[in-house]
Amino acid sequence: MRIGIHTSIAGSLEKSALKAAELGANTFQIFSASPRMWRASMPAAHDIAALRRARERLDLRPLAIHVNYLINLASLDPVIREKSVTAFRGELERAVAISAEYLVTHPGSYRGQPVEQAIAAFALGLAEAANGLARSVTVLLENTAGGGAHIGGRLEELRLIRDLAHVCAFAS
Repeated sequence: MRIGIHTSIAGSLEKSALKAAELGANTFQIFSASPRMWRASMPAAHDIAALRRARERLDLRPLAIHVNYLINLASLDPVIREKSVTAFRGELERAVAISAEYLVTHPGSYRGQPVEQAIAAFALGLAEAANGLARSVTVLLENTAGGGAHIGGRLEELRLIRDLAHVCAFAS
């Protein structure tokens, strides 16, 4: 059985792993960068290596990264959508670099458009962000309470995203 916890990368990636183990977890989730900023950088190679060694030594698996809260691949606003695709691509690249098995995301907001259109935009955004990526990372869709105009409050919405993302991945 795996018991997980969300730990902070403040200080270092390795410290996030050590904290998870100290608290009794054998799997953990992190943010790969600040969850409230668009710009993020790739962790240093020595930090990535230290994280890998700690994960191996402590049998911490799998590792999940939660994408930043600003990303909205379903956005109707072209500026937000472009920033979101770019930021999501960065999350994918960091996940690959640190050998995370999963990338957790919220489907986003459909404000100003029909939910079906936003779901299609989200699936296309996933495919666009992942286009040409050398190694795959499993994307996990986190459900929402469904309040306001947020996608993912109903399992049917998540299933439609999954089905469309599969089609979009093979179309790109």
